[in-house]
Amino acid sequence: RERQKLSVAQAEASRGARRQDVELKRLHAELLELQGGGGGLPMASIQRQLLSEVEALRGGGGGGAGEERRLREENEALKAKLGRLERQLPGDQRAQLQRVAFLERSSRGLEAERSELLVRATVAEEQLLQL
Repeated sequence: RERQKLSVAQAEASRGARRQDVELKRLHAELLELQGGGGGLPMASIQRQLLSEVEALRGGGGGGAGEERRLREENEALKAKLGRLERQLPGDQRAQLQRVAFLERSSRGLEAERSELLVRATVAEEQLLQL
């Protein structure tokens, strides 16, 4: 009974370590993407820009209603333009975009399932070692 509890605890610890490893790799990939795809801007510059935008949002109080209405109208115009552009795409490009979106969703699901199966296999191996 105690061996079983120990095995379960070890498996949970292993699962936690694997999850942390996956999360660390995901964050590392994000960081590399930001560094590589950021147009060459150093992180300090990006942080300064974000801080200035946050400060502008905090102190922006005055003419908020008119600005909000203008932004909503601009947003609607951009959505309409996006719709027109998407309709202008040739059928094969549209199909390819849909396939890419589907494959990205499937890939995320399969990665999650693979991780779960890896954990289950690790638990089974630990249980076999205990026998």
